[in-house]
Amino acid sequence: KGFQIEPYHIQRDSSQFDLTFEVTETEAGLKVGINYCTDIFNKESVKLMMDRFIEILIAVSLHRDVRIRDLSIVSTEARQWIIEKEQGEEVWEYLNQSIDGLIEKQVQENADKTALISGEIRMSYLEFWNKVLKLSEMLVNNGIKNNDVVIIQIKSSIELFIAITAVLKSNGVCLPIEADCPQIRFDYIRKNSSAVGVLLYTDHRFNFEKITGNGKSIRSVLKDKESNPAYIIYTSGTSGNPKGVLLSHQGIVNHLIGKIKETKLSENDIISQSFGIRFVASIWQFAAPLC
Repeated sequence: KGFQIEPYHIQRDSSQFDLTFEVTETEAGLKVGINYCTDIFNKESVKLMMDRFIEILIAVSLHRDVRIRDLSIVSTEARQWIIEKEQGEEVWEYLNQSIDGLIEKQVQENADKTALISGEIRMSYLEFWNKVLKLSEMLVNNGIKNNDVVIIQIKSSIELFIAITAVLKSNGVCLPIEADCPQIRFDYIRKNSSAVGVLLYTDHRFNFEKITGNGKSIRSVLKDKESNPAYIIYTSGTSGNPKGVLLSHQGIVNHLIGKIKETKLSENDIISQSFGIRFVASIWQFAAPLC
């Protein structure tokens, strides 16, 4: 008579990965479950993720031709709550500014104050900004245009922060890669990102190595000019090839403001750069104290 197959539910007491969405098709519809690591996520955060995931599924079922980039993960009710809660607060004046624009504002207001500390070295905002402008000029002279992707492969240092800010000041897109990145990963990211060059710091000087023949520029895949990209962060690639995630100035600034408010960050605080540059968390650690 052959085999008879039916689903068997397995009870899991531990999470194999940090976060896993499990979607199963049943006669009644889709059954969705989330398996998560409790050391990283709490129940409330996961519930919020589930609610937003359901919003996306509903939107796709109602409008099958909609593009993923046009979907909203925030419900109408949640969006209204956010608007009512934040309306009139100072944060809104920052959301349309660039990261380098906010740093430049601090330079104008706190030129002689310490911006960065590395070992025994202390650098003021003005000293930092002068180095940024000099490097930005060098990048522009090397042909960097709006939304060009620049790989930054510099170990954690003051020079790394100068490089990131200079690329942003040049209207480029930062693609940070760890200094000891395996060659096979570097080669894949270089080609996949359509980067136009690699910015290095060797022998106490910045060097820009141009990349030719990398194909289509990221400018051609942006939704519109309002996208205003700032960063590309690539995933580890443990489940396949690394995936590049594009982050906008507005999104990063919005996150910075949230972190500054959450941590009650003031001009008297010092932020340690504890995350590697290929991690998203490194962005706020770099930008929040300078902005």
